[in-house]
Amino acid sequence: MGPESYIRLLKDVPLSPDYADTLEFSTVSAQTDYFMSKTAFTFTDTMYVRNNTIYVPNQAGAYRTCTYCMYTNPDYPNKWFYAFIINVEYLADGTTQITYAEDVIQTWWFEFNIKECMVQREHVNNDTPGLHLKEEPVAIGDYITNNTQVIPLTMWVLIVGSAIQMSSPDASADTVVMQGTVSGLAYYIYGIDEEGSTQLRSDLAAIAEAGKSDAVKVMWAVPSFLIGSTGGSGTQLTDSMINNDPVNFNITRPTTLDGYAPRNKKLLTYPFMGLKIGTYGGQNATLRYEFFSGSPSLQYRGTPTPNGRVILAPRSYAGKGVNYDYSIAIGDYPQGSWITDVYANWLATQSIRWEHEGERRAIQGQFEHKKNFISGVVSAALGDIEGGIRGLTGMIDNAVNYEQNEVLAQNAMAEEREVHSIIPPSINGSVGNDATMQSIGNAGFQIDGKSITASYAKSIDSYFDMFGYRVDTVKKPNITGRQSWNYVQTIGAVVTGNAPLYAKDALRGLLNRGIRFWHNEDIGNYSLPNNIIGG
Repeated sequence: MGPESYIRLLKDVPLSPDYADTLEFSTVSAQTDYFMSKTAFTFTDTMYVRNNTIYVPNQAGAYRTCTYCMYTNPDYPNKWFYAFIINVEYLADGTTQITYAEDVIQTWWFEFNIKECMVQREHVNNDTPGLHLKEEPVAIGDYITNNTQVIPLTMWVLIVGSAIQMSSPDASADTVVMQGTVSGLAYYIYGIDEEGSTQLRSDLAAIAEAGKSDAVKVMWAVPSFLIGSTGGSGTQLTDSMINNDPVNFNITRPTTLDGYAPRNKKLLTYPFMGLKIGTYGGQNATLRYEFFSGSPSLQYRGTPTPNGRVILAPRSYAGKGVNYDYSIAIGDYPQGSWITDVYANWLATQSIRWEHEGERRAIQGQFEHKKNFISGVVSAALGDIEGGIRGLTGMIDNAVNYEQNEVLAQNAMAEEREVHSIIPPSINGSVGNDATMQSIGNAGFQIDGKSITASYAKSIDSYFDMFGYRVDTVKKPNITGRQSWNYVQTIGAVVTGNAPLYAKDALRGLLNRGIRFWHNEDIGNYSLPNNIIGG
């Protein structure tokens, strides 16, 4: 029987029967040329290759360095079969038995058709940060702060709410509308400086001297940017002076984690990095850079009402223009305290009462004299008519007493009117304030760029290099698309084509387990660039 098979024993082929890695070729000729370049021995007159066994001449030691082979058989005269050399064994003098296992991927690669299925992991062909956000089975360690931006609210003014005019204690406050709310108080602005403090003390002293300290109902501090030009301390606040305009500012999106620049851009997203916004009072929120539309941007704005707040919120974030779902706030505002001169208020009130008490005694004396005078006149005119005198005198007493009581009542009413003219009108309801005191000097916002450490980032970057990202998407697996290699892991892989059933079943199992397709022979060299082709 003549020669039936053509065999090449190959060296330095970087493939192994565990199929953790394989080589990807775009054409049959490229595949054939590569493996032929690894030829160590050629046999053209061997028997038919079958049962995973090849018999070749010479001693076994000559073939120990060969790990791979390629051969043809009469059944497929124009096709190369590829196989792993499993064992090289001495059989007899001049004869060596080689045991092999078919490499089903290389043998049938161009007969396979890999179709859409659930792709669990792969190297993606678009690595834009924020496009791939599925959770990864990796440890991230502790976060560190890469950069900090502070927005201090150090300039403040004091607002005093009063039921009377601060500069004119005798005049009641007009009802005002402040930020859409009707108030029975008037509001006055004082600077938190020496000039403002002096003016406030002077106004409070004048109010106390007038006995109207209770007219001052509330006092609180607000950031000065909320108030426009005031004209100096003691100026009455009007709604038109309030500044509700937002303050916008941008945040630089980082490209490193703790100084480390990752190859895989998924590391530039949460949970590997994020933006923490907070207040000195401990309120905070974590933002994701990838949820911003365009460059990260924040906005703060507020209202100067007693229970108001300054709110910081992201702009163009998570589908909203200004997203208050992720906002933080400084508030309620710090409340002021003031001393009421109790004696001055009491003295002013009692002075009125003492004056009217003296008037009432004078009235009583006048009417007593009047009664005595009338009684004397009647007695002289009527003589000693005892019964008539007693009756007429009683009538006179009743008339004089009635007149006296009417005058005294009028005096008492005048007293109460005068006393109440210095008592401030009662304000029902409350503007409300349940805030914890804040230190004015420490108020403000702090924006921290957070990330995992460089050590963890390098480790995770290497993991992504080897295994790509979790995608969990029904699609055709990315066998190609990267410069040096593509990793693919599927669920329920679908393989069709003209390859034998055993080969298709084998490839399905390998895809479901996970396999890496290399586009060059330097398998295992993860320092190679693996950029997206065309990306």
